[in-house]
Amino acid sequence: MKLKISYNICMSKFQKGHTINLGKKHSKSTREKMSDSHKGKVLTEQHKQRIGKYRLGKKQSLSVKEKIRKTLLGKPLSEERKKKISEAHRGLKHSEEHKKKISKALKGIIRPRGEKHHLWKGGISFEPYNVDWTSTLRRSIRERDHYICQLCNSYGKTVHHIDYDKKNCDPKNLINLCRKCNSKVNYNRKYWKDYFQTLLEIQN
Repeated sequence: MKLKISYNICMSKFQKGHTINLGKKHSKSTREKMSDSHKGKVLTEQHKQRIGKYRLGKKQSLSVKEKIRKTLLGKPLSEERKKKISEAHRGLKHSEEHKKKISKALKGIIRPRGEKHHLWKGGISFEPYNVDWTSTLRRSIRERDHYICQLCNSYGKTVHHIDYDKKNCDPKNLINLCRKCNSKVNYNRKYWKDYFQTLLEIQN
């Protein structure tokens, strides 16, 4: 009788490092029951402190999202993946509280501007346009391209200089884009210059 009591007492207490349930997983119904039993419960400060102390002594394992982020870091995304991300974020807007958090996090961060910026091109954005750069010319380019962005085929009415020279207003050097693509082609300029020149040659 004494042996049975002592055995029951030992089994009723949590044994650190025990291997009884190691590798076993709860069934879906059990997980649902556990979830329902925890709903609406608020942890006391004492309980939170106990959990905090317990976790301090353990090495924190990477979350699933963090593991995915580390495995994808530096790898180029496929077009299908980009579309999925775009669709998932479409229509989402930050709450005012979230905007304040972002603003607070970015305060004090010094961003290089002007000559110190890595994309500085000698101030060419401040140079004036050629006298030929008129609303009539821009409208004629839009009409020629049927108000369609020549990169993504959506509606667009931003006239872009293929060789990035504001003074070169030759119609062969101009192409119609949407605002989004016009911003996009400001990076990797050599590639986009060759791309649009080839495109116009094919069209003509």
